Amino acid sequence: MTTLYKPVLIESAEQAEALPIGTVATLSEDIGDGVADFYAATKAEDGWERTDSSGPSWMSPAPATGMVGWTALVPIEAEEERARSQINITHLPPPVPQMVPVRLPCLRCGLR
Repeated sequence: MTTLYKPVLIESAEQAEALPIGTVATLSEDIGDGVADFYAATKAEDGWERTDSSGPSWMSPAPATGMVGWTALVPIEAEEERARSQINITHLPPPVPQMVPVRLPCLRCGLR
C-alpha cells in the first residue's frame, strides 16, 4: 500500500505530542537580507530531534512546546484518498458500449 503525506501546521503542544513517533516536521525562518534558515525535526520517544543546515542541534531533544509553528508531514492512506476522489465522480453515468459492425476480410481472397 502506498503512503501519502499531507503537510499539517502544528498549532499546539498537544497536537505535537499526539503525532506518531517518526513524524518529520520542517520550519523555515527568515534571518534577514532575503536569507532563510531551514530546520527539520523527527519525533523520537523522548522528544523532537532537530537538525538545521549545520547538522544536529544542541537543543535536541526538543519538547513539544517548541514545535508550535512547524509543519508536520502526516501520513495518510492512499486508499482513503482514492475513495474520496471516487465520491466526486460517482454521479456520472457509466459509458454506453458502442456496437459497430465490422466485416473482416476473407482469409482466402481478401474481399470483404
